[in-house]
Amino acid sequence: MLAGMNNMWKYRVRFEGENSRAIGAANTVNECNLIIKDFLDEHHYKPYYWRQYTNGVGGIKIDVGSWTEFFVIERMDGVPLTIDDLFEAEANGK
Repeated sequence: MLAGMNNMWKYRVRFEGENSRAIGAANTVNECNLIIKDFLDEHHYKPYYWRQYTNGVGGIKIDVGSWTEFFVIERMDGVPLTIDDLFEAEANGK
């Protein structure tokens, strides 16, 4: 999903850690979560938990149990996300 990662996508998914980088782009929150799950599977990491919270700069940080590595979901248009946005998107399947 990285190819053509531009404004045609609604969300960007980033990995934050020793090798921080964008790992995908999607049009729904569910797709973002699948990108993260696939990344974890590819790296043979089983999350201890899955916690989402605002990161203070407009994105949603996903903590999967690592002390130093996280994921961030951001809107491509720069509009800040809130936890309420994620719950609403999940309820509507977007």
